[in-house]
Amino acid sequence: MRSSRLARSIGYGLFALIVLAAVLYLRIPANFLERLIVSRITEGRSDLAVDLTEARLRFPPGLRLDHLAIRFLDRGSASVEFERISASAAVSQLLLGRLVFSVEARAYGGDIRGNVAFVHRFSVSGPVRADLTFSDVNLGGCSYAEALSGRRIEGLLSGTLLYDGRVEDAVNGRGRLDVSLRDGSIRLLNPVFGLERLDFSRADGQAALENRTLSIRSLQLAGKGLRGTLSGQVFLENDVLQSRLDLKGTLTLTGGNTDPQPIALTGPLGDPAVQFL
Repeated sequence: MRSSRLARSIGYGLFALIVLAAVLYLRIPANFLERLIVSRITEGRSDLAVDLTEARLRFPPGLRLDHLAIRFLDRGSASVEFERISASAAVSQLLLGRLVFSVEARAYGGDIRGNVAFVHRFSVSGPVRADLTFSDVNLGGCSYAEALSGRRIEGLLSGTLLYDGRVEDAVNGRGRLDVSLRDGSIRLLNPVFGLERLDFSRADGQAALENRTLSIRSLQLAGKGLRGTLSGQVFLENDVLQSRLDLKGTLTLTGGNTDPQPIALTGPLGDPAVQFL
């Protein structure tokens, strides 16, 4: 008897969601969703400006956003741009008041997929948990990545991200990152071995975030003429460029008889010091 009542309750809940979605779809004024989403993203953030071409409801409950651009005014209007983002709510979790979304996005020629769950019931603010996979994202096309790191980084980025924390206070969260950057280059602020940039065929890294510390477990670079390894810690600040580096490793120029050269990277991320040990 109890199970049949539960089944009927779930059925009524699903029916109500279908009716609600249909009513909203038919009665929402033009541009209402776009204005609502832009206002939610920029709420309390005078440093952000958002452009959104179109927002549409989807069924099962969800949204599709086309041509979303978020500009960071405090970083010279550097931006993060998405060709599209689709998010579908998990109906079973929605009935329990939990907002859990399956997300698919297209950005800079690459794909991003995964799940995003909001911790607070019936709320899209506060702590969030994310489990994302990304592939072939052209990092050189993202001006915010350059502004955040203080240098131009190019290449096709792939990997996975697990994160638990607040988007607006990311450095105080917890997470794990595994990345691969193919056909890449990093512009150096000061020449190293006469090189103004490091060009590499592949860079692979694993890192963990906890207690405002990004622990670089391994970072390996390989390319024509060089190999490199690094590990250590980055002590994060709210202004990422002021984060402090404590990394050690080796750099080997493979074009000659150069032995592996021990190196250390210290100082702020925005202007690190490279020391040969």
